[in-house]
Amino acid sequence: KRTGFKKVFPVNVKREYIFNDKCYKSIKEITEHIDLAILVVPAKYSYEIIKDAVESKVSAIIIISGGFRESGKSGIELEDKIKLEIKDTETRVLGPNCLGIYSAPNNLSSFFLPSEKMNIPKREKNELSILSQSGAISVNLMHLLPNVGVRSIVSFGNMADVDATDLITHFNKDKGTKVIALYIEGFKNGRKFYEVAKNLEKPLIVLKGGKVEEVKEATISHVGAMAGDYDIVKTVFGDANVINAEDIQQFFEYCKIFTLLDEKRVEGNKIAVLSNSGGLGILGADGIKNSRLSLTKYSKNTISKIKNIVRGFLTVSNPTDIGTDATDMDYIEVAKYICDDREVSALVLLPGFEPPPIEIPRLIKNIEKICKQTEKPIVVAFTQTEDRIKYANQLESKNVPVFQSPERAVKALGKYINYYYQTGYFPWESSSVNL
Repeated sequence: KRTGFKKVFPVNVKREYIFNDKCYKSIKEITEHIDLAILVVPAKYSYEIIKDAVESKVSAIIIISGGFRESGKSGIELEDKIKLEIKDTETRVLGPNCLGIYSAPNNLSSFFLPSEKMNIPKREKNELSILSQSGAISVNLMHLLPNVGVRSIVSFGNMADVDATDLITHFNKDKGTKVIALYIEGFKNGRKFYEVAKNLEKPLIVLKGGKVEEVKEATISHVGAMAGDYDIVKTVFGDANVINAEDIQQFFEYCKIFTLLDEKRVEGNKIAVLSNSGGLGILGADGIKNSRLSLTKYSKNTISKIKNIVRGFLTVSNPTDIGTDATDMDYIEVAKYICDDREVSALVLLPGFEPPPIEIPRLIKNIEKICKQTEKPIVVAFTQTEDRIKYANQLESKNVPVFQSPERAVKALGKYINYYYQTGYFPWESSSVNL
C-alpha cells in the first residue's frame, strides 16, 4: 500500500490476516475485479495460481519468482505450460524471474526492496523510462543516474509473454516518456524488434549483455535467453537507429545526455572545445575520432573578441585554451562569445579548477546561466572528486550533463548529435541539420 497500490488483497493458504488485511486462500475467493496479481511463490506452485487468475479474468500478472526457463528442462516445461494457459486470454504476464514495475506518475512499485535501495531520482520532469531484463541492472541504474528524472522502470525477466518489444511499443506511445533505455541479453523475435525500433519517434538506448561466446551459457542460466551474435546485433541496431552503448558507463552517460538535453536544438556537427588547460582541450578534441563531429573554425569577429579578453594570445584556435592566468569571469565571457558564433553547433566546457584565479562556485553558477540562455547543446567535463560532486549535481539539476573526462563528454555529444542527424526526427517544432 505504501508503494501506490490503492487496494490490496493478500492471498496465502496459511494465514488469516497480513498487516490487518484479510487473507484469502485463493484468487478465486476475491469477488472484486483484480487489475494486477503479483506472484511471489516457489515456481512449482505458480501454474495453479495463474490458472485461477485467468479464470478470474485478472488483467495482468507479475511473476517475481525464479526457477523457470533459466533453470533447465523442468523450468522450460513449466514456463511453456504457463504460456499455453494464458494464450488467447485477456491476461498478460510480465516475467517470470523479474522485479516487476515502478511508475513515478502512479507512485507505484512492485519491487519489494528496502527503501534505502529504492533511491529513484524524482525531478520536476521525469522523462526516462528504463526497461531491463536484469533486476540488478535496474537497481544499479537508479544509483548511477542521481540527477535524471526516471518516469518508469520495468524489470521483465524471461519474457514468457510480454517482451522487450511490447514494452518499447508501449513507452513510444507514452507522452511523458522522452527517452527509452533498454538492457537486454536476448531477443525473442529479432525481426519484430527491428521493425518497431526503426519506426520509433524517440531515442532508444540499448546495452546488450552477452556479447562474447564464453558468456552465452551464462545468459541462458540468468534469464533463459539466447544471446545472439553481437556483430549481427550491432548491424541491426545501426540500421534501426538504435543508440548502442558498449558498456554500462556509456549506457548511463547516454541516458543522461539524451534526457537532460532533450529540449536543445541540433543545428549541425561543428563543435567548440573550451578549456583553461591545453591538455584537457586536446583530450576533448580527441573524442571526435570515429564520430560525425568536427572542430569548427571561429568567425573573425569571435576571434577578435576572444583576443580582447585573453591578451597575449597570438592565435585563437579550437580547441581553445585561455591559459591558467584567466579568471572564471574570463572563461565565461569567452564561452558566451563562442556560443554566439553561428559556426558553432555545440560547446564542450572543460574547466580546470586548480588555478587560483578560478572561483569555482561563481564559475558553476555562470555556466548554468549560459546553458539556460542558449538553445545549443552544452556539455561539461571535470574530474568529480568527493569535494566536486556537488558541482556536478548542481549543474545536472539545471539540465547540464557533466562527465568524468573530456573524451567521454565529446563521445556522448557525438552520439546525441548523430542520432538526430540519422533519424531526421527532432523533439522541437522545426530545425534544419547541416552535417
